[in-house]
Amino acid sequence: MSPYEYIKHRQILWALRHGKRLGSQFRHDADPARVERGEKLFTFDLDDNLFEPLAPEVRREFEAGDGGELEGKMNAVHSSSATAVNFFHYWRRRGLIAEAARAVRVPSTGIAGLRFEARFPIHADFFKAPNLDVVIDYVPGNVLKATAIECKFNEPFGGWGRKGLKPVYLDHKEFWTELPNLRAIAEQVSPADTRFVALDVPQLLKHTLGLMNAYGKRGFRLLYLHYDAPGPAAVRHAEEIAEFSRHMERDGVMFQSSTYQEAILSLARDRRAEHEAFVDYLAERYL
Repeated sequence: MSPYEYIKHRQILWALRHGKRLGSQFRHDADPARVERGEKLFTFDLDDNLFEPLAPEVRREFEAGDGGELEGKMNAVHSSSATAVNFFHYWRRRGLIAEAARAVRVPSTGIAGLRFEARFPIHADFFKAPNLDVVIDYVPGNVLKATAIECKFNEPFGGWGRKGLKPVYLDHKEFWTELPNLRAIAEQVSPADTRFVALDVPQLLKHTLGLMNAYGKRGFRLLYLHYDAPGPAAVRHAEEIAEFSRHMERDGVMFQSSTYQEAILSLARDRRAEHEAFVDYLAERYL
C-alpha cells in the first residue's frame, strides 16, 4: 500500500470509529444524493473533522487567505490544513503557543502570537503571495522575527498535480543574490519540476523568497512539518528533505524538518497530564 492510501484509509477508519458521516465531495449547495457516491472522504460538518471549532479570529484568517480551505477542503479527513489546525489551534486559543513551539522544536521564548494562512508577498509585480500554513511571531527586538511552518499530511505521496517554478522568478536576479545554491535548485525545477518527486521544492522556494522579503535572511526560520509513513515513497521524501536542507544551510537560511509523530510523542511524554483529552485525540488520530 502506498503512503497516500495508508494515510487516507487510516483517517477514514478514524471517522467511522467515531460515527462521522462522510460524503464523496463537499459543497454547501451539494445535492445530498451526489455526495453519497464515490469514495467518502469529507465530513458534512467541519467541526466533525476538528478537535474543537474554529475560533472566530482563526476563521477570519482562513477567510482572508486564498486557499479556499473553508469552502470544503478542510472537511477532508486527510486535509493538511485540518491537521495543522488540530495541532496548533488548541494552544493558540489557550495562550500556550510556547507549548506547541517546544513540541515541534523551534524557539519558544519571546513569542508574540500565532497566525494561520499568513501571506508573504515576494514582489509588487506578483499578484499572488504564497500562503504559509502557520506562523509563530516573536516580540519586537528579537533577532528571530518569525518561525514559518509549512504543514504537509499526505500531499508528498500523491493525489495532486506537481507544478514547477515559473520562469519569472528566475528573471528577477535580485531575488537570488544571497541564495546562489537555491538559485541552482530553482533552475532545476523551472518551468517544470522533474527533479523532486515527493518534496514540493517550488513551493518551499517561494516561501523562502517571501520570508526573505519580509524579514531578511537572518530574521526567520522555515519549518517543514510533515507526516511520516511506511514505504519507499516515504524514504524518497526523507532523502529529498535532507537534500533541500543542505542547500538551505549552504545559503545560510534557517531550515528544519520535523514530523507530527515526533511532536505528538513529545506532548504525550511531557504534557499529557495537563492536556489529556487533547493529547489522546492527537495520538489516536495521527499516531
